[in-house]
Amino acid sequence: MKKGFEVKGPVIKATLAIVIIAIGLTLAGCGEEMARMQDEQLRLQAIIDNNTLQIAALGKRIEQNQNEQKAGIEEVQNDIRQVAANTAAVSEEQMKLQETVNKNDRQMTNKIALIEQNQDELRAGIAEAQNDTKNVAVDIAAGITTITNEQAGLYEKVENNSRQLTNNVALIEQNQQQWQGKIEGLQQNIQEVNTRASALGDDLLKLQEVLQNNIRELVSMMDIDDQEQLKFQEKIQKDLLAYDNSISAIKQSQSKLQNQIEDVRNSAEAMSSELPAAIEQLREEIERNNSVEAGTNESNSPPSETNSIE
Repeated sequence: MKKGFEVKGPVIKATLAIVIIAIGLTLAGCGEEMARMQDEQLRLQAIIDNNTLQIAALGKRIEQNQNEQKAGIEEVQNDIRQVAANTAAVSEEQMKLQETVNKNDRQMTNKIALIEQNQDELRAGIAEAQNDTKNVAVDIAAGITTITNEQAGLYEKVENNSRQLTNNVALIEQNQQQWQGKIEGLQQNIQEVNTRASALGDDLLKLQEVLQNNIRELVSMMDIDDQEQLKFQEKIQKDLLAYDNSISAIKQSQSKLQNQIEDVRNSAEAMSSELPAAIEQLREEIERNNSVEAGTNESNSPPSETNSIE
């Protein structure tokens, strides 16, 4: 019995040693698997952090482009308000100028009629006074001189009015050149806004492409079961749908902005095309006034003093 116990003791010890060695080897294999999983997890975390930084950078760039778009829109709206104010000022100036022209025409017509009436009366007086004394002839000559002086004053007023009209037309032409420069600047601002909008669309497309590539890479690298992978893909699809909705909203805003820019451009072109017609109308008024003045000089020139006395 004692010898049997001694034989079994070493066997049990050897068996326990073998079991312990097997357990140690098993634990060593699990440790390597855990280390490999930790390495994979760290790699995934690094990829996620990199994607987060890229998304943050692109988001910052998109926000910067949106701010630049807002600034461009405000500048365009300010230019529109300035052009509208200038147009209103031109319209008011044209109305005042037209009123002045009409008033001067009425005054000139009334004075010409008065001169003609005075000349008719003068001719009648000369016809009746041909047999009177030399004093009557002197009085008639004085009356003719007075009428001639009045005519000279009237002609001078007409010339002053013509010069004033010419100066006003020159001022309007100068203002037109300034407005043309502002309109060109407005069109340049519109072009810049369009460029920024296109850059924003390109950035959004790049962002979407980067997200999709990163998602495909993450899915291929993740060592998870089918159910977890399905949940992860559903979550990613929801995120992509949210990004698509954001991109669609931005594109709609860009389309509305493009329509507003087109309306501004059409308004600027319409105002630019109306100014030459208004200036041409003012020039025609000046030419008509000059024609009336020349005709009045020819038809209403007073008779010579020598013939009247005779």
